Amino acid sequence: MGIWQSTVPELPRTHVERLHKTYGFTANQIRSLWKRYTELAGKKGRITKADLQKVPELHINPLFELIYQIMDNPREDPEEGINFESFVATLSTFRPVDEPVDGEGDRDDEEAVYHDVHAREMKLRFLFRIYSNEYDTSVPVEQQTIRADDLRRVLKQMSHGASSVSGDADADAAENEEFLRNVIDQTMAEVDKDNSGEISFEEFKNILAHIDVETRLSVHFN
Repeated sequence: MGIWQSTVPELPRTHVERLHKTYGFTANQIRSLWKRYTELAGKKGRITKADLQKVPELHINPLFELIYQIMDNPREDPEEGINFESFVATLSTFRPVDEPVDGEGDRDDEEAVYHDVHAREMKLRFLFRIYSNEYDTSVPVEQQTIRADDLRRVLKQMSHGASSVSGDADADAAENEEFLRNVIDQTMAEVDKDNSGEISFEEFKNILAHIDVETRLSVHFN
């Protein structure tokens, strides 16, 4: 490992600047992510799902499987693994909105307001993509919708691995299914304002208007 690390090339400055402008990480954070990425990838050159499971910030997330599917860009060959930009792009969604956005760690008030609003929008789009089951980032969220089955899939993923309460697996499964059905029915009734049977991105944003998405979907990167 030591030999491999010593031969890892530095990221070109132009590449660091482009990633900074695109995803908001500071130059130091990008270099830190590059170091972590190369340590995970080793001589393979790209990281795999197994490599990502070694990242605590991602592995402990109950939506890890869904996050991985977004990161594993379907337009690329899945056998080749995840490239560095896909890695940075996905992790940028979890970057706290109050972190500095320039290379020196400072930003003026106007830039801060713009970036924080933009960061919230990014987080909402990421969440919506998880629920809508559309992982191809070339498809705009405005062209996607969330159906009842999509809600069920995500809620079941979030509750996956929960311990049995009564000790009766069949009874717990039936109770959990009834709970999911009630939650889904109530959510669709409250959010689907046009009664289309689907939730649009605008409807999704409206229901989360007063939810602190910025904090709940944030991880600090050193």
